[in-house]
Amino acid sequence: MKKLNFVLGAILIGTLVSACTTKSVEKTDTKTSSVSQNSANTTPKAENSQKIELNFWNPFTGDDGKSMTALVNKFNEENDLNITVSVQTLAYEDYYSKLPVTITSGVDVPDVAILHIDKLPYYSAKGLIMEMDEDIKNMGLSQSDFIEATWKASNQKDGKRYSLPLDTHPYVMFYNKKILKELGYSEGDLENLNGTKFLEMCNKAREKGIYGIGFYYPGMSSVFYSLLKQNGGEFIDSSNPTKAQFNSEAGIKAAQWVKELIDKGYATDVAGDHVSIFKKGESLFCADGIWSSAGMAEIEGLEWGEMFLPKVGSKEAIWASSHQLCIMKQKNEDKVKHEAALKFIKYLSDNSIEWAKAGQVAARLDVLKNPEFKSLPWGFTADELNWFTYLPSEVTTGSFLDALNPTLVEYYSGTITDAKEALNKAAKSGEEQAALIVEK
Repeated sequence: MKKLNFVLGAILIGTLVSACTTKSVEKTDTKTSSVSQNSANTTPKAENSQKIELNFWNPFTGDDGKSMTALVNKFNEENDLNITVSVQTLAYEDYYSKLPVTITSGVDVPDVAILHIDKLPYYSAKGLIMEMDEDIKNMGLSQSDFIEATWKASNQKDGKRYSLPLDTHPYVMFYNKKILKELGYSEGDLENLNGTKFLEMCNKAREKGIYGIGFYYPGMSSVFYSLLKQNGGEFIDSSNPTKAQFNSEAGIKAAQWVKELIDKGYATDVAGDHVSIFKKGESLFCADGIWSSAGMAEIEGLEWGEMFLPKVGSKEAIWASSHQLCIMKQKNEDKVKHEAALKFIKYLSDNSIEWAKAGQVAARLDVLKNPEFKSLPWGFTADELNWFTYLPSEVTTGSFLDALNPTLVEYYSGTITDAKEALNKAAKSGEEQAALIVEK
């Protein structure tokens, strides 16, 4: 049996989260009003004189943060339990360096916080967050209420749950409707798009003097992982999380597919700003996270839509992550505040259509059936939930991502010329780092 020996550096594991890159820090104190229309059945009614104050941390420094703060304000106005939630927002890097230190110190620990799904293994194993199995049951929620892949991916190895899924945010591919039409295609040609048809479209775009597609190369592990899974590959060894498996034939195919697009002049180069290029009408497609949807909507005259990457392998698969609602471990547990936190979490889940409008896919199946969600540019995801695929729920996953992303940049920029050599280099580096986390 292996004994886990976790180091604090594990919290810095890399994952692509473009929605949380701004360096600002915000704190918003909001006021309480009356009558809730969405009261959770998990909290007894508080006395009017008993004020309950909760602190909610998140890394939403973009426009999504404004949407979340508005939702919190609404909770404060509607709940009838005299609960006031204040919001503290930190930039992604600062967030995941400060949060575990704060919890360990026991001073000013947030009551509720957002964790990305890949952070759950570390925080749960270190005892930094509370088990929520019974809490979720008391909310009247269960696995059947959520996207199956999202729920399963957030299960932990000890068989317990420490979070409630708020959303899933997949990688998508934006497309320019005007250019598509100019090239002689319709949106119908994008249905069930395969690799061969995609290359044809990219070639026509190049002939027109524009790019076929733009990529964000520093975070190419998301595209790579999507294609790896499409080709039937695995990221790491499930029986030994210190060993890589992405340097397989499936991984080589995944890496080479993108390199071919670059070599043929179909894709933007490593130094290019893929989103800006797309917004200026200089590329047909743009691969990025669904969180960039709000930015596309702000560009006047840009006629755009979104879809998943083409199916270039034998399986339908797209990288996805998820924001999870967690209750932080307190030095002295306060049952009243704990139950108030559950009330707040249930409210966010029940009202996640408002969060979905900020550029997310709600984790709740009933929200995905909502006509409001279906009408969003990313509403197509509700009918393609089988595409979602998540990175392994292992504390070592981040070590391999940290090694893979810069190595892919080396390969796509031509510093490393062979895909197998690049992936072997990333595997070796990742395994060295993973060995520091898991002690044999």
